[in-house]
Amino acid sequence: MHLLSLPDAVFVHKWAKRYATDVDDDKEYAVLLGYCQAQLRRDMVLTHVTHGLILDILDWKSRMAWFRLRFSRESLRNVSDAIEDAYQMSGDTERLTRLTDVYGIGVPIASTFLHFLSPEHYPIIDVRVTRALRSLGYPKFSPASKAAYTPYAALLRAIANRISRRKGALRKVDMALFAYDVKRNGPIAR
Repeated sequence: MHLLSLPDAVFVHKWAKRYATDVDDDKEYAVLLGYCQAQLRRDMVLTHVTHGLILDILDWKSRMAWFRLRFSRESLRNVSDAIEDAYQMSGDTERLTRLTDVYGIGVPIASTFLHFLSPEHYPIIDVRVTRALRSLGYPKFSPASKAAYTPYAALLRAIANRISRRKGALRKVDMALFAYDVKRNGPIAR
């Protein structure tokens, strides 16, 4: 990986500040992350993911009401089981595959669940972040591709490690690239 061309701390700080101003979902994110991390610290294992938490994470990620309607009580149980199973697995690919095997869960949502389980290891793959990377000269990463997630995650981890070894660096990189895309590349074509 060509580390010299990675976004630096100045870029990340500048654009992460923009994210905090323009998007402002930090409070909601912190509540969801706190809930997930508290359960993991308390139980040391993930034994029960509530349907309410799943729906809250889906709402935070997608913000589209129709998306929530896909999930019946039974499918929420399947998602909960998949999250619990994925948490017990050791490989990134295996975890991602277990989650995407559930009807209605694609790579962006699977990466979001993984992120909330381990925020320092799993970036959330998002069309805006992948588009920002592309506009900065990186290869195109398809947010829908399981194969694209591993190199995407490695790149975002490399950027985070370059700017800081502190907790939260990966989230800050994600926020910066998201905000950069909003400002530089405009709306997403639907």
